Amino acid sequence: MSLYQAAKRLVKETACLLRSIPSTLIAFLCLTVVLMNLFASKSISGLPPWLGLDCGFLLSWEEALCEDTVAKRFGPRASVLVSLFAVGINLVAAGLMTVAAIIPGAWSASLDHPEATSAINDALNATIASTWFIVLGSVTAYIVSSFVDAFANWGLRTVVRHDNFLSFIVRSWGSTLVSQFVDNCVFAFIVSYSFFGWSVEQCLWGALIGMLFELLCEVVFSPWAFAIVRSWEKNDIGTEYLTKYFRNDVHESYRQNLVR
Repeated sequence: MSLYQAAKRLVKETACLLRSIPSTLIAFLCLTVVLMNLFASKSISGLPPWLGLDCGFLLSWEEALCEDTVAKRFGPRASVLVSLFAVGINLVAAGLMTVAAIIPGAWSASLDHPEATSAINDALNATIASTWFIVLGSVTAYIVSSFVDAFANWGLRTVVRHDNFLSFIVRSWGSTLVSQFVDNCVFAFIVSYSFFGWSVEQCLWGALIGMLFELLCEVVFSPWAFAIVRSWEKNDIGTEYLTKYFRNDVHESYRQNLVR
């Protein structure tokens, strides 16, 4: 298969996947990924000197839960593809925000403080534009963690073979432990360590604390995610993708369990 044919097939597969996954989940995932850029630009103050955290951890658990939901129904390849789609939307949004920051004008927040109009506008423009190193760090961390989450989630299916809630939470929680620590570390060392002056200790502790918070949120919302997957299965959501593109290396009994 030539590179062109492979690319054409990938585009067709992605289009089929986006038709198969309910649009609400895709919209929620894309919104989460876009907002993480803005949240990650704010460091949290008042923490112990050995701990560094930014506000991005408030949202990262949501994208992990979306990916786990997709992986449960459609497999790890589909989870990665929808994550890459969200990355593309993120880059488009970052570009549009950069254009908005370049356009001359005043943000509404500066109107209440005319004495500091220039400083406020400069600060908001820099934040809204999501300076290049934050975009670089968030996109890189998200792509790496998406691969880790998808394949860790799929690999853990061999630990609990039954298709029930216990299987879902073992796969979901286990993959979150690994992928979110990786995500936090990659972002912390690309952005916080290199540009914000965090120490290695702050980066590692921040990655660990952020991961634990993200896991806690996933624990709380896993029943909701599992109910979504069950409703997809009950209503034959995604049958087109599962029939055409589900990987042949998946055990046939598992495949038949998904495609009902």
